Amino acid sequence: MKTKRILAALLALLTLLTTACGGGGKINLGETKTEETIAAASDTAAETEDAAQGRSVLHPLKERPNYTLHEGATPEEMRQTAIRAMRDGLSVTWYPEKTTTYEYTSPNTGETIEFRLDAKKTYAGIPYSSSYTGLFHFLEYYDFETGKISVPRDDIFTTFIGNDCAGGALWGIASCVPSFEPSQVGFTRTSPNMVAVGPYTLPSKAEEPSSEKVCKMNGEQTMYESYACLKPADSVSAMGNPGIAGHYMMLLEDAHVERNPDGTINGKTSTITIQDQMRGHRTNSPLYVKEEEGETRIYSGKWGTKVSFEELWNNFYLPTTCKEFIGESPYILPSVSLDREVATVDDLAQARVTSQYLLCAFHIRLVDGSGKTAFSRSKVTDYSDMLSGVLKNYSMTSLGVSGAMLSRSSGLKGDFTLEIDCIDATGTTFEVTRLPVTLS
Repeated sequence: MKTKRILAALLALLTLLTTACGGGGKINLGETKTEETIAAASDTAAETEDAAQGRSVLHPLKERPNYTLHEGATPEEMRQTAIRAMRDGLSVTWYPEKTTTYEYTSPNTGETIEFRLDAKKTYAGIPYSSSYTGLFHFLEYYDFETGKISVPRDDIFTTFIGNDCAGGALWGIASCVPSFEPSQVGFTRTSPNMVAVGPYTLPSKAEEPSSEKVCKMNGEQTMYESYACLKPADSVSAMGNPGIAGHYMMLLEDAHVERNPDGTINGKTSTITIQDQMRGHRTNSPLYVKEEEGETRIYSGKWGTKVSFEELWNNFYLPTTCKEFIGESPYILPSVSLDREVATVDDLAQARVTSQYLLCAFHIRLVDGSGKTAFSRSKVTDYSDMLSGVLKNYSMTSLGVSGAMLSRSSGLKGDFTLEIDCIDATGTTFEVTRLPVTLS
């Protein structure tokens, strides 16, 4: 997702929704100058070789995480879940099955950056790219035994795997906030529960001003008082500022506030602690390259970084949160269903899968009479699906499940059971259908 459009849409939405500091298994049916300053990341070409011995000590993720909470989950439980979900995306350990290069072009500055992922090296965290997908998309290509990421096509890291700074934070939020939903306008445009944090105000008319304009309109101390209201899993974002890209970061804990003798906030010593998705896979900076558990790991992002209020103000960051995180909207349990009764494969082809949370992947199988899987394939949702706003209302036609299409793609004939499962942003696997089919 393009960071500028994401955050511009969010700002337009926030003009209607400003608020003061807030309180509080299987189921059947863009970078800114701030980023460069804070990260102090080196973009030199030097890399640390981690040769074959690293494979024997690789510690991959052993199973798909699940972020489902319980009915009546508290705002604090939701906040910690969002932090954990983003953290998992920043720390999953892997290596590519073959050395791969791809390019990322900043939507705001036009800068094009080449990434080289070396099959001999161990990486941690989802790659930085314009794919704008989350951890569960990534895990569709992941070997849980070895940590290897398959690279079945050249555009895998530009279409299906990876996200940017906003993607890292927003997929974390999407793990427990169902109101988060992309649309054709922007990734947060249809997220009505996103609200501003603190006493700062926004322009009265529905426009998309830069965050610089908003900060200067409110003044330094008003923005400091707003930063002071930030809590875990809240976000800060810079957007729409000429000449620099946007950036988006998630908080790990309450803001630390220190005041001057006159009661004003000291911007130099008051800080927030954040985690964020960065471009660390292309640097040898010690911020990203770490010796852990007997191997050298190159991280894409980081967590635990302190950022002063002064830095936030100087780089025009706006604080935001979700109504769910301040107790104004309840937690909703994940669920999936078909929008109509289905008796035949032709009925199924006309149906849509509806979900409380964003859908990440579908698994399609044809099982023969002995219970053996005769054919299988997966469909991973992608950026075009996000822009179309269909990730909570997905057409079965897009999965190619008509009788004719299944016959063509599988090359099979005879009687089978069509099994379709899906995975949503909470990590829950749902059974969509088990349907007898005859292929000819």
